[in-house]
Amino acid sequence: MTFILRDSQAPQVTAVVVNTAGVRGQLVGTALGAALQHGGVTVSDVADEAAARAAIANSGATIGIVIGTDGAPVSPLTITVITNGLDPAGEAAQVATVQRAVLSAAGNASGTALPAILHTTLYGTPSD
Repeated sequence: MTFILRDSQAPQVTAVVVNTAGVRGQLVGTALGAALQHGGVTVSDVADEAAARAAIANSGATIGIVIGTDGAPVSPLTITVITNGLDPAGEAAQVATVQRAVLSAAGNASGTALPAILHTTLYGTPSD
């Protein structure tokens, strides 16, 4: 059994971002990346969700962000946040960091309703 001890520091977040939503996704991704970087998050782009999951599994990233849609032409964007699922408390803090960045960036960039934010994990079950 492993115990993770934390002091009251902000989580160190390294994010990889995937855009599957075309131009709207690119606009939101750019605004979201800027908001995350402003908050001290290291951000990089990857080609697809599989690459984001691989980066998390290999400890190259702590969180993956997939910007997509449900497929309908004018559907709202969805943002899926992927974590590894092994540290629920720490991951909840990272997801909260992403949510704050989304609220400050996504609505303005897309010109439509705020995207739905979903949380999924590589292992385990999201705690939020």
